This record gives sequence, structure tokens and C-alpha cells, in this order.
Amino acid sequence: AVVVYSSSAAPELLRQAMRAGARDFLAKPLSARDVTEALAFRADGPGDDGEAPGNRERGTGTVITVAGAKGGIGKSTLAANLAVALREITSQDVALLDTDVQFGDIGVIFDVEPPHDRCVSYLGREGVTLSRDVVAESLIRHESGIDILAVLPEPNDWRVVRPEQVARLARALAETHEYVVVDTPGTINEVVAAALCEADVILLVTSLEMSSIKDTKTAVRVLGSLGVDSGRIRLVINDSTSASAITPDDVAEATGLPVATSIPHDRQLGRSVQRGVPVYLEHRGGTFPRAVADLAGSLAGVTTGSRRRRLPFLR
Repeated sequence: AVVVYSSSAAPELLRQAMRAGARDFLAKPLSARDVTEALAFRADGPGDDGEAPGNRERGTGTVITVAGAKGGIGKSTLAANLAVALREITSQDVALLDTDVQFGDIGVIFDVEPPHDRCVSYLGREGVTLSRDVVAESLIRHESGIDILAVLPEPNDWRVVRPEQVARLARALAETHEYVVVDTPGTINEVVAAALCEADVILLVTSLEMSSIKDTKTAVRVLGSLGVDSGRIRLVINDSTSASAITPDDVAEATGLPVATSIPHDRQLGRSVQRGVPVYLEHRGGTFPRAVADLAGSLAGVTTGSRRRRLPFLR
């Protein structure tokens, strides 16, 4: 196993380390516990082929990171319902990881609250051992069948969450689940960069508002600077409405990426969040749940009523 140590956790260094085949990244200040944990974690993991995440042949699950350049565009709602849809469609183990330590909404969407020492805000701190048992005990099994690793939103907790810890959490979940859906903050910071480096597929979410499209265009350039292959990115238009004068073709032209799917507006969304029940579970026939089901099916390579088949780019 290749473990990289640096005095900085800057996204550029993370990118270089992952490209070089590193399976873990430790940043200063470093403790003996960090080193022991990193080496022990890799020893417990699947065969170490030395390839960077997102490019290796995996005996582990598919990591789907839902990202966006700004907040308020429905990323968390999409991530939550996508996880539920993947579980229902594939009958495989699905985990949902919330990395928005400051304003995470996954707990609200599912009406769950983790103990302080079993939330991402705590597990992401320096020096916390992320053994398989610790990660497994931190998961909340929702009635939908998915496993949730949530946050207790605290204004200052984001300052102590380490990007390398977030990467370890994603890898640990991928070793025990067929799919790992990662929800991220509405920005591109070091924590998000770590989640992106671990992703097999990145769902880059935008709305049809001009400001969102502008920020998404910038995000595409940032992803390129991080060494993210554009083939891993799926551009998703969320909360699209027929009233908008901007079309998906306009978004594709502005961002330089084809639009993978458009998720329509659904009036049931607000009510479902207030009830703490994902809209996919309550209103499967609605426009939003149907679109999410189609997206989940395309990612898993299945259609309704058919047997699961992995798409080549997810193998």
C-alpha cells in the first residue's frame, strides 16, 4: 500500500497523490495513531492494486458523489432519494454518506439523528480510528433498507474534519456496500475534493438559474484542475421547469458537458422534507421519483422489472 504524507492537505496535492496511486493521504500534524490506522486499514481492505480511485478494477462498491457549485439546488434531496431508489431497484446494500458537516440535511430528510461520537462530524476528526467495526456501528439503518452515516450540523465542526478521513469513510463504506452515495456541501473545498477523488461517478448538479449555471461552469474547470476525468462526470439539471427560458442544450453549451438527465420540479418535495420521509417512498408515481428511478436505473444498468446488469463504465 502507498500512503502519502504532506504538510498540506491542499486539493492539488490530494490530486497528485491519487494519480500516483496513493491509497491514503496523511496531512500534518501527524500522530503515530494516524500511521497505524492508515496501514492497518489498507491491510484489512481488498487487494491493493496500486491504482488510483475511480480508475482501478474494484472488488468494492461504486461510489457516486453528488456535488454542486452552490447550495439550494437540491443536491441533498437528490442524493437521499437516489440512495433509496438504488436500494429498491437493485436490492443491493446501499450507504448514504453526508459530508456537509456544517449544514448537512440528510438527517432531516430521513428524520434521523446520530449520536455525537457516531456522526461524520466526529469520525472525520484527526486521530479517530476508522476500523470497520467503528464505521459499521456508526451507520443508521433506515426503514428503506439503506445505511446512513449522517452529521450533527455544527457551525465550527467543519474546521476539524480532515479530508483524508472523509476519503477513508467513503472507502470503508465501499468495501461493505454495493453503492455508496456521497452528499457534499455546495462548494468545492478540500473535503469535497477528497470525496470527488474517491468517486467512480460524479453527479454534478445545477439548476436552470443563470447564477447556478455560471458556478457550474467554474466547477467544471475546478474538477479538471483536480485531475477528474470528464468521463466520470454526469451533469444533472435539478428542479427544471417548463417556465424557464433556458434549455438543457443551453446548459450543455455553457458548461461543455452533455446533460445526463433533467429532474423535474415536484410539488410533493417540500411536504416530504417536513415529514422526514423521502418523496421516493411516499409518492413513487410523482414526476421527481420517476426521474430519480430512471437515473438510478441508468447508474445500475437496470430497468424496471429487469435483472441488474452493471454498465461498462461502472465495472
